[in-house]
Amino acid sequence: MTLESIDKKFYHGLNIGEKLGEGQFGTTWSAIRHDSAPAEKIKKTRDTSETDDNDLKRLVVKESKGSIDFNEYRVVLGLKPHKNILSLLGLAVVNGKYCLVSELCEYGSLDKLHQKINMTESKTFADIAVGICRGLDHIHNTLEILHKDIACRNVLMRLDGSVVLSDFGMSRQIQADQTYYSISEGNVIPWAWSGPEVVLEGRFTFASDIYSLGVTFWEILSKGNAPCFEGKKLNEFKTLAAICSVIHKVANGSITAKFPSTIPKSTASFVRSCLHPKPERRPSVANLLQSALKIKTIANGSGTQITLTDSFLGNDRV
Repeated sequence: MTLESIDKKFYHGLNIGEKLGEGQFGTTWSAIRHDSAPAEKIKKTRDTSETDDNDLKRLVVKESKGSIDFNEYRVVLGLKPHKNILSLLGLAVVNGKYCLVSELCEYGSLDKLHQKINMTESKTFADIAVGICRGLDHIHNTLEILHKDIACRNVLMRLDGSVVLSDFGMSRQIQADQTYYSISEGNVIPWAWSGPEVVLEGRFTFASDIYSLGVTFWEILSKGNAPCFEGKKLNEFKTLAAICSVIHKVANGSITAKFPSTIPKSTASFVRSCLHPKPERRPSVANLLQSALKIKTIANGSGTQITLTDSFLGNDRV
């Protein structure tokens, strides 16, 4: 993909604010667009049903390490707008580099919220689970796209409490004649969030996304604990041989996820279904969404729904 082929807006005169986060592939910054610097159309928007962002002043700018990640742009452009998918709005030039511009999700990523919101509360967890499942169902069943990097760090929360899937830099589309996507030796993958088949065989399928989703749910229910294997933290696994050794144990069922005793059995069972070591035994995202909706229905009869307010944001508001 080239700049000339992009069918979105180009943003001038953005004031870049604080750094929101930094990962292996890029850095995100808050940005403000002034009325005196409106977005220019690069080309006419193909889908006129897209949300008009003329009134959006607070945005997010993502600066990729290296050249701009046109794959992420291509993937998101191929999706019809959905309330549980991050809206990618256009491009901007920051420090002489092309950057992606997206909507701002005021509360940021879920990995920063574990100690601020009780996301383990039944109704709150159910709302988050339904939102993520709806977003994943959209990308799996609209264009048959694999996300490949689902984790709390890549799920964002808006001010109204709704959640969106973000960061499509690793995403790939499954072609009509494919049943999986293969990765080459040496490719960097988030191995602790990846199904055994990804680590041991280099094969990504829709079921691999379901496994990653299960780890993400486990992150939420454990209030932000990173995946831990045999009592070791992730940074203690220094070699590929060490990683493969422990993943073999996950694959044969010797290592399984442990849940806090306060988590309802139905919720733990819901998450465990995603973490089955055999890909064919994991539910489809459509079936998982139906289960999440049932959990939400049950949760609506108990607990107190958290109310997100401006005062909650405090000094961490972006």
